[in-house]
Amino acid sequence: MPGPPPAPGHGLAAADPATDSGVQRARALVSDLAARCRADAAVLLAREGDDWRILAVAGPGVRRLKTGDRFSTAENPSLSPEFNAQRPPLPSEAEPFLAALGPVALGDWISCPVLSGSRPVGLLHLLTSWSRPFSSDDVDTAVLAAHLAAGLIETPSEPPAAPCADVDLRDALAQAVALFHHDLRSPLNAVLGFAEMLSQGDAGPDQVARYAAIITRGGEALQEMVDRVVVHMRIVLGLHPWRPERLPLGALLAGLPAAGDLDREVHWDPAAADACRALLETVETLGGESVLHVAAPAGDGTVVLTFGAPGPEGGPLDGRFGGIPAQYARQVFAAHGGTVRVNADATGFTVRLPTEPPAFAAP
Repeated sequence: MPGPPPAPGHGLAAADPATDSGVQRARALVSDLAARCRADAAVLLAREGDDWRILAVAGPGVRRLKTGDRFSTAENPSLSPEFNAQRPPLPSEAEPFLAALGPVALGDWISCPVLSGSRPVGLLHLLTSWSRPFSSDDVDTAVLAAHLAAGLIETPSEPPAAPCADVDLRDALAQAVALFHHDLRSPLNAVLGFAEMLSQGDAGPDQVARYAAIITRGGEALQEMVDRVVVHMRIVLGLHPWRPERLPLGALLAGLPAAGDLDREVHWDPAAADACRALLETVETLGGESVLHVAAPAGDGTVVLTFGAPGPEGGPLDGRFGGIPAQYARQVFAAHGGTVRVNADATGFTVRLPTEPPAFAAP
């Protein structure tokens, strides 16, 4: 159950909630967000070690939560600091935070981390009923509000971050959100459009089968995109749980159209294989040849992967090129200590990876 307010020195600066300008700004931000997104509830929490404190609440759907209430992560899995843009799973016995939210917890959620640099210092939750679920514009608004909320949370002093680290992270997140917002709409529109045609009830058996197949393909494409989006964001935030394996390239790339030096042993996470698959998908989308050639120069501890037919030298793959598959692959390979370059004709990629990534090397 919620406990007493914490001692001064964490969360918002300790002051009288009735007069403190930081508290007032937090309330104003959360109230404005709830109104803009027509949410039944909006909740801003600050992280305090293993606990979370309510900084501001707004909306007609929240009556039992109050500013200053505290909840522990151990008793409330839905308050995990990891980024999760979906509704937290509801346990068989409602945890204290969800119980305090009440019936609104059973609706649609938007959950955004509040970041100070790359460190999560808070959470922003938006909730509404399934009768009027949130839109992608609401997600964009919530992400912006979470960015603004970071300036309202006072955290214990830490060694200064590297120059521009905050700016770099915000730019990476902003690029990612814009990319995901754009790319996820196409399969989603296909699912919704053909579902609406089915609901009209005037389609024959052949049309029903065709529409159902299109909806299934769109749903599978969405599922794969969302899985990759989650990994991408966790890498950007430094939260992804890497599990590298030591095995031959031939085993790692099984099922892919790969040729070349496949006997070289590497120490890579299985996500590297999916990143290869993602770049092959991108090559095919760009009109290139869906082939992967592997070269492992002797003695230099690197592997060179060529996706598509060799083309004239281009430049590095940056955050502005390609869609979700290409950017997901870029993040995975960068986490392995690798580089990705796109050919000048934009129909192929060259990836250079260490066989023993520094981050995964055994101590």
